[in-house]
Amino acid sequence: MKKKLLSFLLLIGFALSSSLAMAANLSHDMKTLNGTLRAIEKSNDPKQLKKALHTMRSAAKNAQKKIPRKLRHHPDLSPEIQNYRHAYDILIQQIDHALVLVEQDQIDDAKNIMNDIKITRNIYHKKYR
Repeated sequence: MKKKLLSFLLLIGFALSSSLAMAANLSHDMKTLNGTLRAIEKSNDPKQLKKALHTMRSAAKNAQKKIPRKLRHHPDLSPEIQNYRHAYDILIQQIDHALVLVEQDQIDDAKNIMNDIKITRNIYHKKYR
């Protein structure tokens, strides 16, 4: 009986710690996205902008693979999870568009994309936070 109870408690502890680790990783990605957004708004240097946009894109790709706490009980193919991942598809497209504009030395236009990114963030953040 004690072995079963101990095994059960260890299993629960492992499950909780892994879900907390996933939440922490998603939180880290969100902080990276937010921090790079601020850095992009403050910079006009194409090299810094490219670096920040690549960092932002990487964080968005990582976050897209994770599931927020609010959706953990939904199956992977549920409409809610699909919509969550679609939000990152939109965000990544916006980041890619900004990268193209920076490559073309259209810094002001690239920075205008940041407003679209903020709108996307605000819409989906309310839904899935």
